[in-house]
Amino acid sequence: MIRCSRPHTVLLGHFSPTTSTGGLPCKLEGIVACPIENGYRNKCEFRVGYSLEGKMAVGFMLGNFREGVTIVEEVVDYPNVPMIACKYAAIFQEFLQHNDLPVWNRFKNIGF
Repeated sequence: MIRCSRPHTVLLGHFSPTTSTGGLPCKLEGIVACPIENGYRNKCEFRVGYSLEGKMAVGFMLGNFREGVTIVEEVVDYPNVPMIACKYAAIFQEFLQHNDLPVWNRFKNIGF
């Protein structure tokens, strides 16, 4: 048994490393591929900015802000981004294009 030295004892179980498992407490399996190949991301952080064409866009930055890159590419058909996330980005982009709020300018510290 492995016991924790803290006031509350935690039993982690008993194991005997063997040579058949390479000294590990159990057999180590290889990497198992996920059956879901598209839309698997569960977190997407989109930026708001301007595309190469100067159009207001919601999506991913094409480079590094520290290097002066502020171009944003729309989220259109990225295989790892869920379709619902692409849809929300498109709805928000449509909203932004139909109002007078200026997009946040990181260089001038103005906008929304």
